[in-house]
Amino acid sequence: DRYSRLVGLIYLDGDLANLKMIEKGQAWVYDQYCKAKEVCQRFREAQASAQSAKIGLWSYPSPKPPWEHRADKRTKPAKRK
Repeated sequence: DRYSRLVGLIYLDGDLANLKMIEKGQAWVYDQYCKAKEVCQRFREAQASAQSAKIGLWSYPSPKPPWEHRADKRTKPAKRK
């Protein structure tokens, strides 16, 4: 990506680890970086299923995507103690 991070698909013992994390509500689908059409569709379906089942991060009332959280931190001044 533009920050020189490696973005890709991770396989572990023949399973797509990215998909497993999304199915368990442990990860978001970041459409901006999801370029593999078939795989991305599976990711979106898994996320919708996890959201419907309210598992993982979807069990919280208002989960915020990490990219929005980071953007908020950039625009808000840090609180001083």
